[in-house]
Amino acid sequence: MDYPGVTNKRGRCQITFNYLGERYRPTLTGFVYSRAEDRKSAARLLATVQREIQLKTFYFPAHFPTHPAARRFLKGHQITVEHAIKLWLANKRTSVEPTTYRGYEKDSVYHLLPQFGQRRLSDLTTAEVEDWLNDLDNCGKTKNNILIPLRAVFREALRNEQIDRDPISKIPNFSHRSEEPDPLERAELEALLAASEGQIQNIIEFAVWSGLRTSELIALRWKHVDLAAKRFRVCVTRTAQGEKNYGKTDSSVRDVDLHPQAIAALNRQLAFTEGKDHVFENPRTGEPWKHDGPYRKTCWNPTVARAGIRHRPAYQTRHTFASMLLSAGVEPMYVAKQMGHKDWGMIRKTYGRWLPEFSKAQHTKIEHLWAPQRHQNHA
Repeated sequence: MDYPGVTNKRGRCQITFNYLGERYRPTLTGFVYSRAEDRKSAARLLATVQREIQLKTFYFPAHFPTHPAARRFLKGHQITVEHAIKLWLANKRTSVEPTTYRGYEKDSVYHLLPQFGQRRLSDLTTAEVEDWLNDLDNCGKTKNNILIPLRAVFREALRNEQIDRDPISKIPNFSHRSEEPDPLERAELEALLAASEGQIQNIIEFAVWSGLRTSELIALRWKHVDLAAKRFRVCVTRTAQGEKNYGKTDSSVRDVDLHPQAIAALNRQLAFTEGKDHVFENPRTGEPWKHDGPYRKTCWNPTVARAGIRHRPAYQTRHTFASMLLSAGVEPMYVAKQMGHKDWGMIRKTYGRWLPEFSKAQHTKIEHLWAPQRHQNHA
């Protein structure tokens, strides 16, 4: 069946419509003309476009972001970060290596769009982007990679006179030295626990004594915890894109031993979330932590400030766990498995300075190491 306004352009569907006195003929990617269902879908799209034009709600770039004419409709007060990045990604898809493109796409989807997607380019400031980057639980190299798409869209928007300033140009690259572990000292850990209470104290103490990534910590569920066996299973991670299960062959799937301090934190947490799905929840909302952003902003960062200790990203609790075990003479391969590394090469590379001339030390050595004083837990 043929549809008015839908034609064949080199095997793909092309639609024709008039807008602001000009005729446009966008060719639709993925719409194969020989397929009746694609022709029908193209006709539906054309009807939507014509209806929006009539209602004066039509926004050309929203429907055809890669069309050469899309750029002329992008003006500073209209451009959102999401739209600019998606347009940039569409242009990059065919101009860079597939692995490079996937890296750009991942950094955009997992970091930039959840944080800034609905913001207008013209409204973003240098300070807020810098503050957000400083709070991310990522190394300097990763932060620099995250900046690549953002820098590109702002440079292009400025060059095309769609914005008057480029706030991203003032943000320098992060030093790779930020990858270095910076574990908490014993006194700092004591100060953190003394400056917290209730669920905040519980999650911080558990983080230190479990070595979990923040995304794993906030995704932990009671059904994966066996207090009697003193073990728990890590198989889920929670990011801004939601929860996902690790693959069956992923080394991140692991059974982790519960040390006494971690058990104590879980026993106290039962008073708050027993009978619920997730172990830890945001005490402000009574719901599971949505992703690591709220955890950093409402839990970790304020507690570090109250404790009066030097600021560190939240992931340093993981480094603290590793350094404690290794300093106590625990076998590096055991530490690697507990932390979700497939071998101990990463342990040797990252934590080499904490590796003593160890003998056959057992992990029970740490049971009395740094044993924090019990802090009164408040509801």
